[in-house]
Amino acid sequence: MGICASAVADGFVQPTPQRLDDLGPGCFVQKMGSNGSCCWVELTSMGTTEYDCIAHPALLSGDNKDGISEGDQFKVKRDQITALGCDRYCSC
Repeated sequence: MGICASAVADGFVQPTPQRLDDLGPGCFVQKMGSNGSCCWVELTSMGTTEYDCIAHPALLSGDNKDGISEGDQFKVKRDQITALGCDRYCSC
């Protein structure tokens, strides 16, 4: 995981309940890890409380990727999403 982007300061879309409801496969979101670092992931399938996703560490700021490789698979919960990649990495 790497440096977290700030939704407001870095010009990303903030995750609101409505925007999270509108997400679907192919959307990119920033997932915050337990250690406070982040990773951009692409959603692949949707559940009610968590989503399956694929990591895209090339989109991270900084050099620290914490061993995450392109294509690693994760689950992300709604409350771990700190920014949306709308209009930058996908259309939401």
